[in-house]
Amino acid sequence: MTTSKPLYFATDADIFDLIEPEIKRFSKTRLLELALRRGIILSPAEDRVDIIQFLSTLPFSQSQLQDLCDQIESPGRAQRTTSVRINTSAHANTFADTITDLQKARTDKDEQWLVTKKDDCLEIKVGYTELNHRKSSLRQRTENEVTLQVEPTSTGEYTIRHTANPKAKEIAEKLVQKLESRSATPIPIIPISLSGIVDRGARTKFWVELIKQTQGLVPYSVTKVGVCRDMASTPLGADAGEEDSEEDSESAEELLTAGLIHKAVFEGDEVFESAEFQNTQTAFFVYKASWLADSTSGDRFEIEAQFRDSAAAHQFVYIVKNVLRKKESGGFYKTSQRPSAGEIRELSRALEDSAHLIAAKLEHAFAIPVPNTVDMVGV
Repeated sequence: MTTSKPLYFATDADIFDLIEPEIKRFSKTRLLELALRRGIILSPAEDRVDIIQFLSTLPFSQSQLQDLCDQIESPGRAQRTTSVRINTSAHANTFADTITDLQKARTDKDEQWLVTKKDDCLEIKVGYTELNHRKSSLRQRTENEVTLQVEPTSTGEYTIRHTANPKAKEIAEKLVQKLESRSATPIPIIPISLSGIVDRGARTKFWVELIKQTQGLVPYSVTKVGVCRDMASTPLGADAGEEDSEEDSESAEELLTAGLIHKAVFEGDEVFESAEFQNTQTAFFVYKASWLADSTSGDRFEIEAQFRDSAAAHQFVYIVKNVLRKKESGGFYKTSQRPSAGEIRELSRALEDSAHLIAAKLEHAFAIPVPNTVDMVGV
C-alpha cells in the first residue's frame, strides 16, 4: 500500500482561476513568455484574459503546475513570535523525553518533526500541510513550518517560545499537558499580559519602559504606535442622541477624545513625543508599537510588538524584523537585512525578560483580581 501523496490534476478552470487574478505576477508580457516556452507565438495585441484562456487549455505536468504556484506564492515572510514561561522543576532531559513522547503521540497528524539542541535550548521545527478552501483549487494546499524553542531562564523558570499561529500554540499546549502528566501536578503558566490592569496610563507605561529598558538595545526612534480605548470606554454611537451644532467642524483630536474612534495608529519619527499622540492619552492606551534600536554592536534593529487582543492587552507577539548593518566608516548601509538566527534569539530573550519584568511590576501596582484561568499562548 503506497503512502505517497496523490498528485493533483488541474482542470482548465483551475489554471484560469490560478493565473487570472495575479495581474502583477502574470502580466501580458509574462504570459507571452510562458507561451513562447511551449513554442507558441502569440500576438501582444491579444487581450490578457484571452491569452489566459488559451494557456489554460494546454496540458500542464505536475512540475509545471508547481512552478506556477511557486511564482504566485509570496516570498517567505518572517512570522511573529510569542512565548510564555512555565514554573516547573523539570530537568532538561525531562523536556527532551516529553518532546519525544509528544512527537510519537502525533504520528497521525501528518507532521514532520526535527528536534535539535544548541547549548541549553531545545528547538523543534514542525513541517505540516495546511488546507485553505477559500483559495482557488491549486492554492488550497500549502506547506508550512513552525518553530518552538524551550530554554531555561535566569529566574529558574522555562520559556516556551514559538511561532505565533494556531498550530504552534496547539503543540505548545500539548507539551505542557505532557509535562503535567509526568509531574502529576499543575504547572503555572505565566504569559506576557496586562489583562489584569485597567489603568490606561499603566498600559502605555509598559510600552514606554519596554522600548527604553530592553537590555542590550538603545532606542533610536519610535516609528509607529497603535492606540486603543479600554473596555470601559464609551461605545460607538452612545452620544448619537446629543445635538452638537459644531459637530462638522470637530478636529481629529476632538473626535478621538469624544469616543467616536476606538483605534488609531500614529506613524512617523519619535511618535511618543508628538502632540498628536499626546492628545490621545486621556482616553486611549498603547497596544502596539514599532521602533528602531541600536545594539551594542552598533547595528540598528527594527522591532515590532503588539497585544493581539488589544482591548484586554493580552496575547503578546513580536518580531525582530530587520537590521541595518553599521559601516566601519560610520553610518549605516541603505539596504536592510533579516537578522541572523542568533541575533533573533538573543533579542527575543532580552525583549521577553524586559516584558515580564515590567508587566510584573505594573501588575503589582495597578492590577485588579483576575480569573485563575489564563489563555496559555497568544496567537
